[in-house]
Amino acid sequence: MSKDHLQPYTDFIQLARHESEGIDYRRHRVWRASPILIAAPHGGGIEPGTSEVAVALAGEAHALYLFEGFKGDQNQYLHVTSTRFNDPWLEELLKTSHFVAAVHGCRGSQAVVSIGGLHERWRELAIQMLSRAGFSAERDDGHHAGRFPSNLCNRGRSGMGVQFELSLGLRRQMFANLSRSGRKSPTPVLQRFVSALQPLWSNP
Repeated sequence: MSKDHLQPYTDFIQLARHESEGIDYRRHRVWRASPILIAAPHGGGIEPGTSEVAVALAGEAHALYLFEGFKGDQNQYLHVTSTRFNDPWLEELLKTSHFVAAVHGCRGSQAVVSIGGLHERWRELAIQMLSRAGFSAERDDGHHAGRFPSNLCNRGRSGMGVQFELSLGLRRQMFANLSRSGRKSPTPVLQRFVSALQPLWSNP
């Protein structure tokens, strides 16, 4: 980040002008023959654990996009809101994806997942599936609800998707800890989360 830039960036294009890819941030995308894209636009050190959750959800079946903060600190300045996240890599994936599931992290010591987005059926199914698996899952109708059509979770070809907001407390349960090295050691909670949602992707 340039010394004169003290606020989060308004969009990805502005971010890319000021930050160095491979040093401050990195991107990862995988094309797969699937109508579903799993995306974590605030991965790495921005919202720790969300990249790893997205990778696990995508598995070997679905397309994947990651944007990861890679700074030693101040990764929060790499947070571009989902309605303004216009990375050309992501835009190309969105053109071939019908449905998008976006993985985010939010504050909160309680282990909770809040589910938003415009895909109403997916929202309700995800809540049911996760609740049956023992997770505290709730409908997100707040400021993280992902209800704008410009939100990346709704920018697939169908115009609707789902957004998972994983609390800090839940993400801490999914890994040994949320440091860069700790996130390499997932716990059974992560696998239980992924397994609970597996049927969702076959119910477009």
